[in-house]
Amino acid sequence: MDLREKIHNEFPKEGAPAYRLSDAIKDDDYGDTTYTFEETWETWEQITDWQVVKSEVFFSFAPKNAAIYVLPRFMLFVLDEIEGILPQEYQSFGAGDAAVWFIESLKRKNYRNSGLSDSQISVIEQFLSLVYQDYDYSVTVTIDVAKEKP
Repeated sequence: MDLREKIHNEFPKEGAPAYRLSDAIKDDDYGDTTYTFEETWETWEQITDWQVVKSEVFFSFAPKNAAIYVLPRFMLFVLDEIEGILPQEYQSFGAGDAAVWFIESLKRKNYRNSGLSDSQISVIEQFLSLVYQDYDYSVTVTIDVAKEKP
């Protein structure tokens, strides 16, 4: 089973939180509302690439349960970017970096209080090992992790 299948199999699609992607980005610190969009998805797998791109700040503001719920979709987005199958207009916006940063923050806490099962953590670890092999993402991870160390 490849990593994409594992992501689809290990992360539940039901139980979407009431907190949505757009809740995190309706009004930023500058009063900018250009990042709002209508969400029509019922489960994380229906989130569009455009919604992922517009949601770079999601992991900074969302409650942990909402962030963990949408994380599989962001992981698939990152895989698409690494494999070069993500449409050009969605590349290099930072949404993938934000998702990897969020995963790294979970990992640094040994996934404590995340609600993730051992099998989900195993899939996330496989995902991270692939991300570390990609130059662009490895640089991002190195820089972000270094910034957070005292």
